[in-house]
Amino acid sequence: HAGISFTLRRMSSKAALADVHTQQGLVTRRDAIRHVYGRDISSNLAAFERRSSDEKTTGRIRLEGLLTTGGFTSAKKTKLLLFVNGRCVESSKIRRCVESVYGVLLPKGVRPFVFMSIAMPLEWVDVNIHPTKTEVAMLHEEIVCDCVRQAVEETLLTSEDSRTMDVRVQTTLVTAEASHGVQTTRSMTQAA
Repeated sequence: HAGISFTLRRMSSKAALADVHTQQGLVTRRDAIRHVYGRDISSNLAAFERRSSDEKTTGRIRLEGLLTTGGFTSAKKTKLLLFVNGRCVESSKIRRCVESVYGVLLPKGVRPFVFMSIAMPLEWVDVNIHPTKTEVAMLHEEIVCDCVRQAVEETLLTSEDSRTMDVRVQTTLVTAEASHGVQTTRSMTQAA
């Protein structure tokens, strides 16, 4: 929210300067992330945007956000800032979905930072599954997760990162021998 600013000071801090101070009128989310989380994260962010395209929800689920690419590594756990219809929430399913994409595409031990905003019809979101209303359930959650997976994967694969990613694709070839009715399965791994 560009019209909101805040100042954060530790209680034990006697310093005149704030630990974190944002300025009113920040223009972009990237600026806000830089102020709160630092330049290392903000300089390694790639933007993404996606709409659902299946027949049940065509265009009614919209994702947008920023995520770190392979140029950023953190030993800390995954940081997922998730907003659903403007409310900051948590979703273990979406977190696992994001981590699974990073786990396949990036080196082991890389922990991402992801800011994601999901917009969908209000009646598709149930905020009453947790007493503090931080965890939500969503109608068509499998479609939302698939949309998230596609957006994250596409963004990571197309980011202009200096790091080279070695993605291995496993293909299973099936051949049928007509004379014996025998089916042979052979696996092969290719560098993509």
